[in-house]
Amino acid sequence: MNVSQQRRLWVVVALLVLFTLLVTARLVLFQVVQEEELAELGKSMHYEKVVAQPARGIIYDRNLAVMAGNGSDYQVSVSPPMVLTPEEIATALAPILEERRATLLTQMTSESPYELLAGRISPEAAAAIRELPYEEVVQLDPLPRRIYPHDDLLCHILGYTDFSGTGGSGLEGQYQSELAGEAASAIVNISPLTQQESVIAREGADLVLTIDRTLQHVVDRDRHVGQDHSFHRGVTDVPLVPQRHVLVRHHRIRADEAGEPADPLRYDRIALV
Repeated sequence: MNVSQQRRLWVVVALLVLFTLLVTARLVLFQVVQEEELAELGKSMHYEKVVAQPARGIIYDRNLAVMAGNGSDYQVSVSPPMVLTPEEIATALAPILEERRATLLTQMTSESPYELLAGRISPEAAAAIRELPYEEVVQLDPLPRRIYPHDDLLCHILGYTDFSGTGGSGLEGQYQSELAGEAASAIVNISPLTQQESVIAREGADLVLTIDRTLQHVVDRDRHVGQDHSFHRGVTDVPLVPQRHVLVRHHRIRADEAGEPADPLRYDRIALV
């Protein structure tokens, strides 16, 4: 082996030693220095926090007619890179969303990965959008909303909830914790190779009142038109169910004038005045 070959051999040995040192240093860095950091990174790729939101409790009258229930509004969004026919979709959505076509078109042709077209629309508008052939492009996400089927009937007693579902007054506010239930959350493994865990929230409790919805309609109508011949104004105050803080006035309505057989045992009903 001549001098030139020896030099080449030493160069190769030196490169192998340097490579070995670099690999060893990286292994020490990964397995010792950054062990905790990389372990957390690995968990974050396979674990995710899942939050289950409970359904708010229903408020019923004494005959189990719904006085306050749950419904949904919807928000509308798109991912512009997935919109292949923005002009066509903007033309179809403009009258439904009651928005200018040019505004929608600008959003759909933007470079953003996500665009919110409407923050809150009615279920009817959402149904109209579902009838369009763009379900793979236009996304509808439900937003919980409290509904009151009888409009302003007993509105001062029932109260209201805001868009976040928090009761603000009346029974909605008084029994917020009972009606709202309790959300549940957990860090679950989302890997397809493992069994998926269920996260179950505690649903809100329902309230059943002693108020009669039908009679309350009659009382409100009588009060508004000034006709008082059907009622004998009552003498006692009786509580709703749940029995706390909210009172209604006791009335007697003549059963024969209500279209029922005259039976004294059926005279007593509950209404609010």
